[in-house]
Amino acid sequence: MLRTMRLLLTSVLAILAPALVCSFHPTQRLNRPNNNPLLLQATTSPRETSLSATRQQEAQGLLDILLGRYANKSSGDDGDSIDGIIGDLIDSLSQARVSFDPAETFNGPLYAVLHQQGPKKPLWEKISLFSNNNVKGQQYTYNADTKEFDLVNYAEILGKGVFIQVEGTAKESKRPVSQAEDSNDQSETSAPTSSLLDGITSFFGSDKREQSSTTQQSSSSLLQCPCDIVATVAGGGLYVGGNKLFGLDFIQGTGLVRVLYADPNLRILESPYQNNGGWEDKGLIVVQVRQDLIPQ
Repeated sequence: MLRTMRLLLTSVLAILAPALVCSFHPTQRLNRPNNNPLLLQATTSPRETSLSATRQQEAQGLLDILLGRYANKSSGDDGDSIDGIIGDLIDSLSQARVSFDPAETFNGPLYAVLHQQGPKKPLWEKISLFSNNNVKGQQYTYNADTKEFDLVNYAEILGKGVFIQVEGTAKESKRPVSQAEDSNDQSETSAPTSSLLDGITSFFGSDKREQSSTTQQSSSSLLQCPCDIVATVAGGGLYVGGNKLFGLDFIQGTGLVRVLYADPNLRILESPYQNNGGWEDKGLIVVQVRQDLIPQ
């Protein structure tokens, strides 16, 4: 009964969320694209069109709730009901198995964490308790030379004046998600499945000119959730005033990041295993939002 009421409230809130954001932050209305191209792909099925519209509405509702909470300087202390709605939206978007373009969602600016849930607080959350305004997030940048992503994990302690930055690389997992879930280890098979790099290299590859001349996006550049990324962290440092004060070599290792949902505005990621170095623990789910959408 409680879950039914939550889902009903979720649907209503997803429709009313833009108005709620105005009430949270009346002097500033964020300029965001009204259409999500990942969820408005051409289709001949009215049911698929309806489902895409529902996913778009849910994603926008989640985005507006999190931005409103941030603008209101609240970090989860505004009641279990809002947390429940956020959780239901995360579940629904994760179960939708949407397709996404990695060139739009995993190559670009910093995406900041506006919500996290799991059995234990991650290390980057523990060191960022001095202020709710501290930014924590990730930036993926495609490296054409290595055909991988350069990865930066960023966590502020005292704003931009004192922060931790951890560097590494990321690439596609060669193991299907279904096989990874049936195993307790993170070893990979030789058969690649939903490949993050397949999508990104097709965007940056030699056929880019031909793709730009077409009016419809090639389905080969889209990946379907859930899919896994192998992230390797090589270490990091504590920065004060923009200068590295000392290294943090103990933060290193390899782990999997599971993409549950992704669009150009937000990403839902999960840590399916215990990651080495203690940066994140098994079961952690985060929602990351593109930083330029967040009120400063």
